[in-house]
Amino acid sequence: MPPSPQRFPVIAQAGASELGIEFAAESAEVVFVASPDLPSGQRYYEKLKSAMVASGRQPDDLAVLPGIRIYLGDTVEDAQAAYRAELTDLDLARAREAIRYDIPELDLSDLGFDDPVPLERFPTLDDIERRGRRVSRALICRTWVESGEYVNLRDLMLRYATSFGHFQIVGTAESAAATIEEWIDKRAADGFILLGGSSFERIQRDLVPLLRRRGIFRDPATEPDRAATLRQRLGTTPGLDHHRHLVVH
Repeated sequence: MPPSPQRFPVIAQAGASELGIEFAAESAEVVFVASPDLPSGQRYYEKLKSAMVASGRQPDDLAVLPGIRIYLGDTVEDAQAAYRAELTDLDLARAREAIRYDIPELDLSDLGFDDPVPLERFPTLDDIERRGRRVSRALICRTWVESGEYVNLRDLMLRYATSFGHFQIVGTAESAAATIEEWIDKRAADGFILLGGSSFERIQRDLVPLLRRRGIFRDPATEPDRAATLRQRLGTTPGLDHHRHLVVH
């Protein structure tokens, strides 16, 4: 097969382990990461961009794109209702079993959905780090319970099953646009990968125009050549030295 106009595919990486960050800093152009809140997003962003500089690359060579789910409503209450209607009790029961894949030591089988989740059910931070597998998700779930943000099992499983540790917005289009802009302005993300939530049609109708007004979403009226490659749209540069001549030519 002939090569594509961009010669070789955009190099994407996913995973927040030390080895994953090292590979992304040296080679990747896009990183897909689970950042559940702004502070954790900022920490990861700074860590990765600093590692890129240490590897001899420019920070803008790579785009950090956290996953995001967006639930929109005409009011915050409407958005909350849409979010809570996302899953049935059967879905939550399946989530209670599925979380054992991410945290094998965590047993919640004896808890009712309205019961509090004891923090001592979780492995310690040291145990999670030593396991070296699904570290970020396990840490995120433990932090949710430790912070008191998700007190009972129903709320914890709803958050886990709808986001798997990724960031989510539940609110009006105006508040969603402000939050997305904040993440970009405060160096927690270069953009986002939409994972779900409200319908694409609603997000396109209600949210995208607000993002365009804020200058953080392309406007078709001023967008450059639509035939541009994905790499050109992203504005990224791969870090693999033996591929650099392909980009130049």
